[in-house]
Amino acid sequence: MSWIIGSLGKTKAARDYGRSCPTEPKISFNTDRIRIWAGGIDSTFRFGKLASGDEYYVLGYAVQVIGSSYYSITDWDGILSDESRISSLDGHFLIIINNGKELKVYNDPLGKRGLYIVENEEEIFFTSSLSALKEIKHPQIDYSEFGVHWHTRFPPSNDNYSPALNCPYRGVQTLGTGAKAILGDTVCITNTLLSPATESKDIYQLMESFSLLPVSQSQRMAIGLSGGMDVRPLLAVYLKAGTELTAVNYGNADSMDFRIAKQMAEDHNMPFRHVSYEEAEAEDSWEQACVFMQNRGLSANPANAPYSGYYKIVAEFADCFVSGFFGELFRFRFFVAHLASLLKARKPVLQDLAGYLYKIPPPIFQPEIQQQLHKGFISNLKASFETMPSAKGMLNPLWFNLFLARYLPATATGAILNDLDQVLLDHMPWLQAEIIKQHWQNGFTFQLGEGVHRVLLKRNFPALESYPLALADISAPYYYRQYMVKLKMWSYYKTHPLTRENRLDRFLQNNKEAVLDLFNSSKVQTNAAYNLKEIDSYLSHYYKGDGGYRQAVNTWLAYELGK
Repeated sequence: MSWIIGSLGKTKAARDYGRSCPTEPKISFNTDRIRIWAGGIDSTFRFGKLASGDEYYVLGYAVQVIGSSYYSITDWDGILSDESRISSLDGHFLIIINNGKELKVYNDPLGKRGLYIVENEEEIFFTSSLSALKEIKHPQIDYSEFGVHWHTRFPPSNDNYSPALNCPYRGVQTLGTGAKAILGDTVCITNTLLSPATESKDIYQLMESFSLLPVSQSQRMAIGLSGGMDVRPLLAVYLKAGTELTAVNYGNADSMDFRIAKQMAEDHNMPFRHVSYEEAEAEDSWEQACVFMQNRGLSANPANAPYSGYYKIVAEFADCFVSGFFGELFRFRFFVAHLASLLKARKPVLQDLAGYLYKIPPPIFQPEIQQQLHKGFISNLKASFETMPSAKGMLNPLWFNLFLARYLPATATGAILNDLDQVLLDHMPWLQAEIIKQHWQNGFTFQLGEGVHRVLLKRNFPALESYPLALADISAPYYYRQYMVKLKMWSYYKTHPLTRENRLDRFLQNNKEAVLDLFNSSKVQTNAAYNLKEIDSYLSHYYKGDGGYRQAVNTWLAYELGK
């Protein structure tokens, strides 16, 4: 992955952290004042010198937006010498400019790339690598700051977002969205919250332009293809452009999702590669999960560790991988809470938002810790709520969506992106600030009907409308909308229980000995924050055959491995 580790000395010389580099560094900068090590794959790491003599390091993928099109950056000196031009960049990036005395740091408008910063009297330590932060600084959880993650992101899932940009580690600062940070005699961070665009752009041209940008830069392209809607407009763009693609399907080969994806690939002469959960899972799945959680941290799910194996397999035959994984972010997941808010004449209030976000995970902590978590959730929620604009003139669901857009990319995808590019570059065409800002230019019913998805498909490759949509084992005609498909799925599984093995069950059963050894280890048994009696009960019930406790076990495991 692309990474950076460094130290800026205040009262003493900068410290040497070179032995903690995740991979062989591509650059090192060493003076008494500043020491830096950085590296990564060529597509997501670059460095150089500006005309001023300052060094710069870019992690991730930054692009220019001109009108309704995206362009690769060719004039790094011109852009990095002009702060106003930096603020207009899009993508997922971390830019650091080093003049030998202080560092200027910038990240993307959605905060998908971040930097961990630890300041004390002697130095300012910084790194983009969570595993390096843990190895070097051994940060401890601040339960008050962690509360907003605990009550929204646990049990770990991709369905929720924590409304805060603060770091849950005590004494660790991090970047928010569209951030600028100065690291000098002290640390100064300024964040810029995403706001809706005031002028309408051609949303379809924006999406097509960004989707096609990597084609000219990659020899081998792959697309994560499913039978669902999210990736289909993206496929339409590539088929219209005549792009050579390998289609990759991940999951169960006996599902409707697989069959529809394979049929589309065969009909359009795309090589098709299926990767099963078992194939992506390492022989030592426990070690795979530990490494996965070390890199991704809190709010990740150890049962998702096989995704690391999946991306490594894809990297064997593709230089660039694109997917519709984040497609629902542009549909903005019209949760029931969003729709219910439409029926309320009054403006959104804190209580509505709290009820929407608040979850009650299994009580694995002592009561006093639980109280800190709860108070931290309320405190962070209030602070985030106060930054929101008035809902006047904005439908309540759109107000909720703005809240989601401001926080989800930073809290749910930042760590994932940092880890993804160690094997490939996922351009994620849907998750760009310029595209997301246009969301509020489209009507509520248009969005609810997946308008952008369907117009993109029709204007690029309407033949794909002939294929049904799929969610796991369920298929429905193309004219079905997301909620109709999910309703059909719910109805089906009411009378047809799942017979295939649950991924979480497989992970917990395959690693039973390691899970129990971890619980009985001294680091767990001496952790005063834990309610050991409750955790022991969850483990006992689950491993005696009560599957209802699987999520409680997973919640504890995710926290223990992720922290």
